[in-house]
Amino acid sequence: MIGRHIAHALVIWIVLFQSSAKDAKAKRGMTVDDVLSIENLGSIVLSPDGDWAAVAIQRSKRDTGFFCRTRLGGDDRADIWLVSLSTGERRRITNGAANNCGYWSPSWSADGEKLAMLSSEGNDNAHLFVWTRRDSSLARVDKGGVHVGAAVSMGPTTGFGYTWVDNNTLVAVFVPPGARPFDFGGDQESQVLASRAWKAMEQGLEPSVSILDSGAGARKSNNVAIVKTINIVQRQSTHITDLAMSELSAPQVSIAPDGVHAVVFETSPSLPPAPASRMKFGETNATRAGIIKLTANPSAPRWIEAFDHATLDSVLWSPDGKRLAALEPMATGSADRGIFLIDLDSGAVRRVLLPNSPIQQFMWLDAKRLVAQISVGGMDAVHTPRNDWWLLSLDVDGKCIVESNLTQSLPEAPASLTISGSESILAVVADALWHVDTRGAAVNLTKQMELPVRAICPRQLYPNGATSAELLVKSADGAKTLYYMVTAVPRAPSNKPVQVPSTSASVDAYWPSNHTIVFNATEENGVFAWAHNLSNGKVTRLAALNEHVAEVTSPKKMFIDYNGVDGAALHAIVLLPTDYEAGKRYPVLTWVYAGTVFRNIDAEKVITSKFSDNSLNLLPLLARGYVVLMPSMPLAPEGKASDPMIDLPKGVLPAVDRLIELGIADPDRLAVGGHSYGGYSTYSMITYTNRFKAAIAAAGASNLVSSFGTFDARFRYGDSTNEGISRMRWIEGGQGRMGAPPEEDLARYLRNSPINYTDRVQTPLLIIQGDLDFVPISQGEEFYSSLYRQGKRARFLRYFGESHSIESPANTKHMWNEIFNWLDTYIGPRAAAGVKK
Repeated sequence: MIGRHIAHALVIWIVLFQSSAKDAKAKRGMTVDDVLSIENLGSIVLSPDGDWAAVAIQRSKRDTGFFCRTRLGGDDRADIWLVSLSTGERRRITNGAANNCGYWSPSWSADGEKLAMLSSEGNDNAHLFVWTRRDSSLARVDKGGVHVGAAVSMGPTTGFGYTWVDNNTLVAVFVPPGARPFDFGGDQESQVLASRAWKAMEQGLEPSVSILDSGAGARKSNNVAIVKTINIVQRQSTHITDLAMSELSAPQVSIAPDGVHAVVFETSPSLPPAPASRMKFGETNATRAGIIKLTANPSAPRWIEAFDHATLDSVLWSPDGKRLAALEPMATGSADRGIFLIDLDSGAVRRVLLPNSPIQQFMWLDAKRLVAQISVGGMDAVHTPRNDWWLLSLDVDGKCIVESNLTQSLPEAPASLTISGSESILAVVADALWHVDTRGAAVNLTKQMELPVRAICPRQLYPNGATSAELLVKSADGAKTLYYMVTAVPRAPSNKPVQVPSTSASVDAYWPSNHTIVFNATEENGVFAWAHNLSNGKVTRLAALNEHVAEVTSPKKMFIDYNGVDGAALHAIVLLPTDYEAGKRYPVLTWVYAGTVFRNIDAEKVITSKFSDNSLNLLPLLARGYVVLMPSMPLAPEGKASDPMIDLPKGVLPAVDRLIELGIADPDRLAVGGHSYGGYSTYSMITYTNRFKAAIAAAGASNLVSSFGTFDARFRYGDSTNEGISRMRWIEGGQGRMGAPPEEDLARYLRNSPINYTDRVQTPLLIIQGDLDFVPISQGEEFYSSLYRQGKRARFLRYFGESHSIESPANTKHMWNEIFNWLDTYIGPRAAAGVKK
């Protein structure tokens, strides 16, 4: 045992030495102001002629003033820049800062003369804009609000809310006037509706009431999405069809290769929970698919009545656009899963079924042939026989014929394929890239490569653009990564190494039409993106962000092993103070999140990177002299009844003990904290032990019984509150792991709710929560009130207008000042951080 610890400690000090050497030039630790100053790189799209790259760059939170669009992921503070790939010239074509809005999701027309994008200009909705290269004009092309969650695809290109059909025509999905999609305004809708209702009550001229019904069947929904075509030249919008949708659903449109037909997907309203069945987290509403024409005189969708629960990735157009193939949903307990074939001209629907051999996924090879992954022998035979890919052909009557097993000669059955022309496929298996023809003959295209092949890099293809025989392939082993251009010709394959602009660069996408690779990298001195033209070797830097935090040191990390209470071998990540010195003990914040199991030192970057703008980025704690410990906390799988509160402590205290054993943690200065399910974990931990001298619970549940029936704050004031029952699904069939509603298993709810054990709590507790959090703020109120009644030390930070995470810079600064003061008070200020062992 002693030998193991000495050997492990040696590894630790090697890691620390390397990290210290790497950070030798760093001047200081990270501050909260640094977190608020981080910019982010958005999407990058190259013009078809290869002249320009359109780059979306998100401004920092410090440089904007609107913080209620959290579901947009920062796009509401983005701008679009154009970068010349020949001269390096940079042009910002939007100025969102002037109007406190964002521009994002750029997409070029096929001729490269126009660039479409979405914008939150006006802050009332997302709108569709087009920039024209000829006169550098930027104009809104429709008055409607775009459904930003809608997926609209044509060929290999999928856009959010819209896509190009030809040089002058867009297809877009809109919401009705006055409505906003959940993905745009979900975190703010309660503010809008509540103020409207309060005004109605104050005036007394109309009722300020919202009525909900239970036991009256499904509520009729008035939610619709509107599909339109927009002619940019004529400045004319044509209403094509309306699609039903639920509050949380996103409509989908898939356009045929001819640009005239499309398959659309609409969603039924959420049904009331079935009393006799168990709720599942992530359960989706029923959908149906219909065929429409994108013409000046559109007709109603021709619904495919035999097929429900359709999704965009399960319904594919044949290359000639004359047929649709739709993967049948997997029926519970069924050994059958087929494909529906829909003939566009006749409307005939045929079910392709291979008895006791369910189809897992499929692709069109050409207009009359498909390749499908099949579990021969049914789902109970997933491994033997293998899930190989088979060639299926259609006869003149549309009947399906099983031709052959294409991948049986490969060492393994591929998880996915890439189509390479009409007579071959490509697959990465057994550390190599394989070419397989329609006879099943397989050739290893990469056997001369230095490192194992890991993946085919993403290819960006324009609609109806020609595919390329060249692919970009990633090969890697350990920390070393190489890229190769591979010519997929089995008789004479070639592998050309690709020079990368930085040793840490990774591929964003390969653009075959431009013969250009877009790279990005997060390095010690910033976040960067480049375009590498393989034809002329020119490398153009597209973006350089966050160079102002180059003087901030990256965290010194350790990866320690330990055994849980039940003997399980576990790992923990440790972040060390900026000025860490071996031989000193430090105050420790143990940051918990039940269910997390760490397998490598870089497993958690969202809150441990100096380039993360997450408001709970933990690095400012390191600059203040604290150690952060993130232990593994294994739980039983989701979806089945278990006791998470009983299981979650098993990986925590042994990790703390291990850090004390290594001479790093001061056993008298320990704190615990966490966010979301980590907040629940924190509430639970302080009912188990008094070893922690301070605790921080952010946005966590404390009472599973009351949380089960409390409305989601984002839906509370709307008529679709019944659809916002995510708390029920989360508790019954998700992370909550209760497996049943409380009336069926109340004892399980009670023993897994920390609120029932507050009499045991002796740890001073800081509670942080927003009043629009989907985890009800009443959860924090209940725990605080219980401690208040008992006269125990607690402090409750209630941030009004905030949702699950704190976004406003003022609130973020205030929150961190409170966290610093809380920890400094109970486990020691920075001045005492260097206590000798």
